[in-house]
Amino acid sequence: MKHLLFFTLLLSSLIGFSQNVNYNGSLYSVKGKKIYQDKTDVTSSLSEVQQNEITKLYKERIEAIKATEKLKKDQKKNKKAKDKAEKKQNKAEKALKKKEQAQKNLEKITKKYEKEVKKYKKLSEKGKIDDEAKWGKKLKSLKEKIAKAEKKLRKA
Repeated sequence: MKHLLFFTLLLSSLIGFSQNVNYNGSLYSVKGKKIYQDKTDVTSSLSEVQQNEITKLYKERIEAIKATEKLKKDQKKNKKAKDKAEKKQNKAEKALKKKEQAQKNLEKITKKYEKEVKKYKKLSEKGKIDDEAKWGKKLKSLKEKIAKAEKKLRKA
């Protein structure tokens, strides 16, 4: 924003005030339709051709300044668009990473649940389960963790 303000002020000062033009080794300042040399109005002492050439040089210089400003403005606009695209891409990458992590967590918890159920059934068949409530609580807790992991995966 500071740069835009600076360039706007620079451009307005260059256009609003006199502009120096080098013509035939002499330095002339152009302000409006008057031509000055060392702060002295020399418009009437110059021929029509000289006045036209100095004015033409002045206009070319102003156009070059305007083109430069437009180029800088376009570059800034392009940079802003690029930054926005990069930010969007980073956001998408983060979301993908988050989803992959949620998937990994779900698989891990599901695997653990299946392992514990298998262990429970094996012990149950052998009649070696001492505390049924403990196993029920443990399996219920794992089911809840699976539900949470699935919810996180859907959110991601």
